[in-house]
Amino acid sequence: WYEWRRRKVTQAQPNGAHHAIAQLANYVPKLTVITQNVDDLHERAGSTAVTHLHGSVHSPRCIDCGAAYEALLPSEPLPEAGIRIEPPRCTRCNGHVRPGVVWFGEMLPDDAWANALNAAKDCDMFISIGTSGIVYPAAELPFAALANRATVLHINPARFAISSQELFLEGTAALSMKSLVERAFL
Repeated sequence: WYEWRRRKVTQAQPNGAHHAIAQLANYVPKLTVITQNVDDLHERAGSTAVTHLHGSVHSPRCIDCGAAYEALLPSEPLPEAGIRIEPPRCTRCNGHVRPGVVWFGEMLPDDAWANALNAAKDCDMFISIGTSGIVYPAAELPFAALANRATVLHINPARFAISSQELFLEGTAALSMKSLVERAFL
């Protein structure tokens, strides 16, 4: 299942928002990309130094010792529904290998969270794209930016409640980000 899912992710293509964010780096002296997504679409669109709050489907690791799994994952066809397959084993401790993502109830990776929080506290503009802003701890980031007098802009297709200090742009990430970059810099 894991390899099938990973292959599906690798077949996905970056959308207009991913490309606009990568393009934005050409005009903004210091751009930090923080994502809750576990894919590599930001990187494939051209963004560098992306902070993955929820890990990456491309970084499997051992459940027991946490070691990165460097071997190729099995790629045989999936068995018929209802048949369980054994996950790969860690070459270091023989524990089971799991996707390198954060599951519900798990803590965010310390380095990723620290990087995201520091970036939010140090920014002059924080753009929150395509999230409801209600899942913590990531929902804390706009507040950290506001506390340091940054402008906070939320882009989402569905309007949600914000404070009087925040801005809201209702629309899809792809169209809104493309329009925002074009209007501001082109």
